[in-house]
Amino acid sequence: MNTLHYTIRAFDAAQQTITVDFADGAWAHISLLSAAHQMPANRADLEDIIRQFAAPVEATQPAPSLAFVAPLIGRPMSTERRSLAPPPLPPAPPPAVDPLAQQLAEAKMMALIERVLEQRERHAV
Repeated sequence: MNTLHYTIRAFDAAQQTITVDFADGAWAHISLLSAAHQMPANRADLEDIIRQFAAPVEATQPAPSLAFVAPLIGRPMSTERRSLAPPPLPPAPPPAVDPLAQQLAEAKMMALIERVLEQRERHAV
C-alpha cells in the first residue's frame, strides 16, 4: 500500500459535494450523492470514496530518466525492423520411436515386399 495525501478544500453541505486536492497536484470535485457509492457514514467511508478519485500508485511513480537519449543525438545507428509477418514456427520435434513398433513396421514392410516379389515371379513366367 502507498500513502495517499489529500486535503479537503471545500464542502458544500447543500449540494453534498467536496473538493479534494491531492498531493500530486491533481484535484477532484466529488458528489457524495452518487449512485456509484453510498452516502458516507464516517471518515473511513469518506476515504473509500476519495480513494476512488486518486491516481493509482503506478501513475504517481517518478518517470524514468531519459538522460541516455542526449548522447545518441546525431549518431548513426541501426537496429532490426519488425515484420508484420508472423514469426516462423519452430521445427516439429522428431516423432518418438518405439523400438517394438518400429520392428513390427519393418516386418510388415518385408512381408509386403516378399509378396510383391512372389507375384512378379508368378507373372514373369
